[in-house]
Amino acid sequence: MAQLEMITDRQRAVLDLVVQHWTSKEIARELGISPNTVDQRINAVRTKLGARDRAETARLYAELNGIFIASVAIRGPFRNCFRSSHSSISCRGEWKSC
Repeated sequence: MAQLEMITDRQRAVLDLVVQHWTSKEIARELGISPNTVDQRINAVRTKLGARDRAETARLYAELNGIFIASVAIRGPFRNCFRSSHSSISCRGEWKSC
C-alpha cells in the first residue's frame, strides 16, 4: 500500500476519472484544470507506479484500489462506468448498487 500513499489527492482525482476512460480534455473540464495539468498528474503517477504508459498507469492504479476495468470498449449509456470490488458501479461519479 506504500505506492498508494505516494499519490496525492489531486492525482487521485485525475486517476479516478482515467480508469473510467475519460479523456484528458473531459477530466480537465470536470476538475477545472488544463489538459496539460491532467497529463502532468498522470505522468507523475506513472513514474511513481513504474508504469510504461497511460493505460498501464490506469490498470495499476485500479488494481491498487480494487477497481475492475472493462477490457473491451463499451458503447452507449454505460460507456464511462466501472465496477469496484464492492459490487457497485460508478457512472461518472454516480454510484449504483448491483
